[in-house]
Amino acid sequence: MTAAPRRAALPQIDPTRCTGCGWCVAVCAPHVLSLHADGGRKASALDDAAGCTGCALCA
Repeated sequence: MTAAPRRAALPQIDPTRCTGCGWCVAVCAPHVLSLHADGGRKASALDDAAGCTGCALCA
């Protein structure tokens, strides 16, 4: 019997720590992250959780 594959954790974006630099968006191979204006400042957002591979390059 084999264990069920474990889904990697989705990125948790802390808007108080996000500087809006865009690094996470640039390294996201499946292109599921983007930058959004949030009250006059940019912050990253996970647009497509189902498309996230859990590679953690954005972390």
